[in-house]
Amino acid sequence: MSSRPLKSLGTGALQELTLTEEEYLAYRAGVHLGTMTTTSAAALCLDDTKTAIGSYTDSYYSGSSGSVNSQTYDL
Repeated sequence: MSSRPLKSLGTGALQELTLTEEEYLAYRAGVHLGTMTTTSAAALCLDDTKTAIGSYTDSYYSGSSGSVNSQTYDL
C-alpha cells in the first residue's frame, strides 16, 4: 500500500490525489522552474556560482570488497 499526497475538498474532508493530478502538478512546477531567472532565490541552476547550503554523506556497502564506502556531496 503506497501513500499518496492529500488534497482538501474545502469542506474539511481530505482526498488522495490521483496519479493524473500528481503528474499535472509536477508538469506545472517544471514549467514554472524553467521560466525562472538564475538570480531568483528559488531557481535551480547548474552553475557553480551559488552559495553552498550544506552537504550530505552517502554511505554504501561494497559487496565486492566487503567494506563500507562513503562520498560527500555539497549542496
